[in-house]
Amino acid sequence: MISSGKRRFWIATHEDWIRPSLKSEVFSFMGDFFKNSNCKLVCFTNKVLQHQHIQYIPLAQSERLWKEAHAILTFAPQETSMKEIHSKSLLQGIPVITDDEGDHSYYVNHLYTGYVVDLKKWRQNLLSAVEMMVKEPSAWLTMRANAKRMGKIHWGKWDGEV
Repeated sequence: MISSGKRRFWIATHEDWIRPSLKSEVFSFMGDFFKNSNCKLVCFTNKVLQHQHIQYIPLAQSERLWKEAHAILTFAPQETSMKEIHSKSLLQGIPVITDDEGDHSYYVNHLYTGYVVDLKKWRQNLLSAVEMMVKEPSAWLTMRANAKRMGKIHWGKWDGEV
């Protein structure tokens, strides 16, 4: 079981940030993984979806809530650019868990501003990323500070909608 003490640790994602070929598998894996833990995956969507351990939130609330996430998760299709989403997240000091395809790891420095997952071993890598962030709060806080620092250096004060 993953526990972050009394603190609830949550990871945000968006229905478009997970490639269709992996979506149900990732959500099922994360739901099972977070069962009996203080962790939660929050997915912003306009669809009516249900999974026991995943909270689905309407897109209209995403702009306000994504900034409160402990991390964001993106496994978008290779041809989908994630630079804007990642840069906005890093600017807010939100570490990014992403894959190693396309431009997805362009701004995300592995173990510095987030976690880059090898898609061939995504389950194992995703488990390692979340466990590290939850069980080693100092590593997560360092990533958060690094993300914010990198964001300020590269983008200054960009505070747009996700």
